[in-house]
Amino acid sequence: MHNHDYEEQLNHERATNEHYIRVQEKKQTRGRGLASSIATTPSAKWTDTAPRTGGSNRRIPPLYGRVALTTADEYLGKDYYIGDSHLEKEEMNVDSSVICWVAPKAKIFYSDQSSEEPSSDRNSLAAVRKFFSSPTDEIIDYDDQLEDGVDSADIFVLPAPIEIPQAPPSPLQAPPAILEDMPDAEDEPEELIDIPPVANRPIPDSSERLKAERLVRKSLDTPRTGHLPSVLNTLQPDQYRFVTWPADTPLLLQGCPGTGKTIIAAYRALYLTHPANKDRRTKRLALVGPTRAWAYHVSNLLNSMEASDITCINLEDLIWKASQGPRHALHHPKHNWFKVDWSIYRLASRAVKKLEQQGQLVSSKNQAMKQVLRTLITDTPIHRDLVSDRERSQWLLNVPSYSQARKWPDCLLLFAAISIALEQVNRKSSKPFLLNRYDHIIVDEAQDVRGIEWAILNQMITSNATWSIIGDMNQRRADYTFGSWRELIDQLETGDADVDREEVLTIGYRSTRQIMKFADNLIDQPSRWRVDMLRNGPEVLVERTSAKRLSTKVMGHVDHLISRYPQGTVAIIGTDLADIKRNATRAGWRREQTGLMFHRISSPERPEGQRGKDHAQRLTLADHIEARGLEFDAVIVVEPADFPTNLGRSGPLYTSLTRAHQELVVVHTRPLPEKLRHRAHWSQRQARG
Repeated sequence: MHNHDYEEQLNHERATNEHYIRVQEKKQTRGRGLASSIATTPSAKWTDTAPRTGGSNRRIPPLYGRVALTTADEYLGKDYYIGDSHLEKEEMNVDSSVICWVAPKAKIFYSDQSSEEPSSDRNSLAAVRKFFSSPTDEIIDYDDQLEDGVDSADIFVLPAPIEIPQAPPSPLQAPPAILEDMPDAEDEPEELIDIPPVANRPIPDSSERLKAERLVRKSLDTPRTGHLPSVLNTLQPDQYRFVTWPADTPLLLQGCPGTGKTIIAAYRALYLTHPANKDRRTKRLALVGPTRAWAYHVSNLLNSMEASDITCINLEDLIWKASQGPRHALHHPKHNWFKVDWSIYRLASRAVKKLEQQGQLVSSKNQAMKQVLRTLITDTPIHRDLVSDRERSQWLLNVPSYSQARKWPDCLLLFAAISIALEQVNRKSSKPFLLNRYDHIIVDEAQDVRGIEWAILNQMITSNATWSIIGDMNQRRADYTFGSWRELIDQLETGDADVDREEVLTIGYRSTRQIMKFADNLIDQPSRWRVDMLRNGPEVLVERTSAKRLSTKVMGHVDHLISRYPQGTVAIIGTDLADIKRNATRAGWRREQTGLMFHRISSPERPEGQRGKDHAQRLTLADHIEARGLEFDAVIVVEPADFPTNLGRSGPLYTSLTRAHQELVVVHTRPLPEKLRHRAHWSQRQARG
């Protein structure tokens, strides 16, 4: 494809995209005006039965791509676009309509397989064009993928330009002379751009190639922003398969770091609840993750897609709300299996039911919380009848009082269990907890969800509902979570659905081969779980220093990495970052409201006398728990020997090492974990500067 052909196509698609966005924005404006005119009664508002009158004010995403067919579709013709919502061809400035990415006809865009019934001809696909957009939603590149035997000249044909007849020459002016064989600099042949002719590209088997690989790599090279990126233009066939997994079939998905698990979780939630999904059965869905930082990471994507039927839940807020007490850290060094397993909920539930059967349960929920707790921490008949395990019994009997239990972090989950058990018998509460509400629950980072948390989530799902469980057993951080996916599935009792084993993601998008090769020394994983990383990058930098100089060394690496990724994100991950935080504050870093993120205003170098725009540099300081599910351009892992282990696994350290998108630095004063020493021997290099 010659340069002018590419530019003409690009300009055409850019103009089409701009028109599409303008039309959708006008529709949105009209919708807001109509919604504001709808009258409703005060009682409808009080009961939450009033129509939504706020109207939509969301950003309209750009077009994701385009499909060409060999045989015209009855309704769509031979050519249509993929976007966020439907638009008829009469409303477009081209003879093509736009269909929503969740529509059945969009399947061919993502999987190269016809979305019609199995008897239909899957050879109807001629080509797929995928767009790459700028942060301002302008299409700046595209990639064409042609099926075998398709000529590039036959697809995505530009409309013929309108011919405007030339004005007749003025009788007072002679026509210009025609100069022949006089080459002009402007008429020299245009250079070929660095894109090989599409029709001549070798096309390997569709099951072995990455779709729109050039655009995927281009996207991976863009700086990380702290939010989950939109990838509907380059969503891969394996990812699309799990996004569109049938709603009535449980999904158990295993994926190593960087394989797109959170992307799949978020888009699956959007797909199952989208109004354009003709097979939609999910009215209310919960997307569950580990921390507030994780919720911040995914919230921008959900908000941009106006996901009104999705509740984004992080386990920190969930447990704090359920317990109705102090906001202790969810994960505590004194936690043991008998304080966090599923049996804690069963114990609380049985205690509540016994008190109710005996007619002793008080009506006030706050008073009932105290009553149930005192029954369990005292040598009562109910305690002796229900608590058969010696370790659990001793732990409970060692709690001196209700007020003291409120101060103990390892009683937090017990209070949450009691609160939910009381909700099940309809205790009146000023802060009711919604139970039996969701038709589907998607759990991200599922390997770290403890038994009592699963029990609480299980109370929030409706009967005959299904789960999507997504995680990585290699990143399991504690012994008291489920040791295998099979154990978890058996406990959840997924009904008649037969889940023989987990589905597995096999392509790694985030980290580089060098980072994963370094981190993989910590784990021993089944061969079917191993992934192929797409990208190369710098070798992992390992530096040993003294305890006295640790913070200074780390902040030196921060400055270097910030200069390398000025528009991206850098993180420091460690178990004790107090001294490093003090050094960061002295260096001008200021904490943001999220708690983990810091920013510093930077004035880029500019010629003397010129003014420029300052920008904020971003730095995240997190422990191994807070870093779960997040990603950064560069990561500095501090003192790996201090990271906890479980049953020979190094899940917390493995998770932390694999948060890096481009570059990883390890700084330590103590000897590295044994499994990393031989790898670090040749990675060790002289410190920068």
